[in-house]
Amino acid sequence: MSGLAVSETNQAEHAHIHSALDLEQVDQNLYRSRSLWKPFGGRGVFGGSCYFLASAKASQRIIYYVERLREGKSYSTRAVKALQDGHVIFILICSFQRPEPWQPQYQWQMPKVPPPSEFLYEEDRLQKIIDSDEFKDNQRARDFFKVWQYERVRSPIAVKLVKESEALDDGSIRFMYYMRAKNLPSAGNEAYPVAFQKCILSYLSDLYFVGVAPRTLGFERFSKGPNATGMVSSLDHTIHFFSDSLDCGEWLLYVGSGRAVVRGQMFSQDGSLVAVLSQEGVVRADIRGPEPPAANAKL
Repeated sequence: MSGLAVSETNQAEHAHIHSALDLEQVDQNLYRSRSLWKPFGGRGVFGGSCYFLASAKASQRIIYYVERLREGKSYSTRAVKALQDGHVIFILICSFQRPEPWQPQYQWQMPKVPPPSEFLYEEDRLQKIIDSDEFKDNQRARDFFKVWQYERVRSPIAVKLVKESEALDDGSIRFMYYMRAKNLPSAGNEAYPVAFQKCILSYLSDLYFVGVAPRTLGFERFSKGPNATGMVSSLDHTIHFFSDSLDCGEWLLYVGSGRAVVRGQMFSQDGSLVAVLSQEGVVRADIRGPEPPAANAKL
């Protein structure tokens, strides 16, 4: 079955995205994860929007402690600490605002791009790479793309590449993707509320984001040396939501650019700015630094 067919007919993703974000309440302000996923090649569990202090293990549930910092008339603020093995592994601070739609608004304009129907699903694009002669003599690369393609088929998030490595007038490099959650209910009482839609957006926004940095730097996969990717890992991830009118079951245009600090915007199909995002990561080439001097022997 092709990637397109799997993406459109596999109803398991609906439960997958729900279980990936679902939490068990243990006590007042205390929660526990139900499902964790470690992506292929990842250093730890797939994250969302927070400050990452350490990689999380998928084999052990995460405990979340919520601290209520402020309760105001217009704003409220929460701090969340995630713990595993008794250690804090990441910290989240989030601010909630009472909607004020009567206030003046301004947004970046959505880039002009063709509609989603004109682009391949990522799993189909990867399959074309696998079937091509580009890596026919590189088994390591072929195995990498096969696993990546398999993960995209099984993922609860559908992705389509729109533009890759587009050079802008200011010298930055821009990447664009269409993204949406697969098989979400979108009508009546079955539709997810706005708060959960924002959780889904946070989840999908961590895909294909910090990876922009090594590609902007011109790092190469499947090689060694100063031009090869040695390490890519997220340090922190920030989202500013601009709209409550979002449906992650519909295509969102994800626009990202940057080097070690990647910035992005997410637009709905009608051109409305849904969210502004930034992510800081550590990106290292496959180069070892100088060895530290040997310590003097002690008698």
